[in-house]
Amino acid sequence: MCNTCGGTHRVTYKNSFGAYIFQACPSCGPVPEHIRKAKREALNKRLEDARKRFGMDEKTGGDAA
Repeated sequence: MCNTCGGTHRVTYKNSFGAYIFQACPSCGPVPEHIRKAKREALNKRLEDARKRFGMDEKTGGDAA
């Protein structure tokens, strides 16, 4: 595990205006594509399950009935 990013592949900098800037870790580089796809698929599955659970239509965002 990287000591700079802690395994997240991103680091945070605070600029002179007080805003936080997120960048890829200079030691590790950006997240590998296969990990990014796996995380995206898991998120999409959770969103789909939540839509089904709460009876939301994907297109309208409201009730399916």
